[in-house]
Amino acid sequence: MSGLVKNYKALTGGGVDSQIFIADGTWTKPAWATTVYMEVIGGGGSGGGSWGGSAQHGTGAGGGGGAMARGTYTAESLPTTLAIQVGEEKAGGAAGANGNVGQESTVTGSGFSLQAGAGGGGGGGTNSKTSVGAGGGGGTYGNSGTSTGAYGYGGGTPNSLGGALTGGAGVGGYGGCGGHYNQAGYSAEFGGAGGGGTYGSSGPGKVGGGSIFGAGGGGGGATANDSVPARGGAWGTTYTGTGGAIGTSGTSYLTPDATSRSYGCGDGGAGGLRSTTGRTGGAGGVPGGGGGGAGNGVNYGGVGGVGARGEVRIFSW
Repeated sequence: MSGLVKNYKALTGGGVDSQIFIADGTWTKPAWATTVYMEVIGGGGSGGGSWGGSAQHGTGAGGGGGAMARGTYTAESLPTTLAIQVGEEKAGGAAGANGNVGQESTVTGSGFSLQAGAGGGGGGGTNSKTSVGAGGGGGTYGNSGTSTGAYGYGGGTPNSLGGALTGGAGVGGYGGCGGHYNQAGYSAEFGGAGGGGTYGSSGPGKVGGGSIFGAGGGGGGATANDSVPARGGAWGTTYTGTGGAIGTSGTSYLTPDATSRSYGCGDGGAGGLRSTTGRTGGAGGVPGGGGGGAGNGVNYGGVGGVGARGEVRIFSW
């Protein structure tokens, strides 16, 4: 089944052909086109699950956001068709388990490649106040090296850096590192933002990082019954904590906004609140948002938030 969901040639505004993919497919170059612009967004990492049967610790950390890669090309420089891979949605980490690493999105063909890295999975909670999950790293933007954000592994030692990144060349393209013990996710420019870490004792989860062009990271889950939201990070800003309230999905940006007419990336999902069963982390906003970490479960562990799918947009005129 083709992932192409929108293909139209506007009769106004100069005649623009838009092909937007939400799953794998094939792009065919319009015969009349002279210029082609592409936006490629990697999938978000999912949030880590929380440990069950422990009080005031064991929460899951937020997943990293997907990166955005973009470029403008002459139509004659591109092959007639290009293969599209769209990063798939990733399920949240099960109770006590790390979240899942997202899948990168790519556009490839004869002599051509453009890729956007995926977010790393948030670390799962553990049965310890001083061994906690770190946030997943944000995806990187580039055509060489490893472009996916690292896991923020569960059971990391206190104050260790979570979700470090490797490879992915590109100016301003490195994804934000995931927050370590008791720290928010790091911000990024084109790379995805890092997921928020968790608190080692009684307290709120830590907010996800924001990204100017890439997707936001998920917030870490809460360790106690407090009212402080472990918010996800946002697209369009490097400020953290501007996503939804506790446990809610990040905002999705599926249509152009009224002002700039541009499409965006998704915000990170918010971390879950502490409860008897551990509340599920919020899903990452489409496209590319990292999932929120699960809140502490007094009796049973909770599930991390879903990492959002990626997207590929190709405009020709």
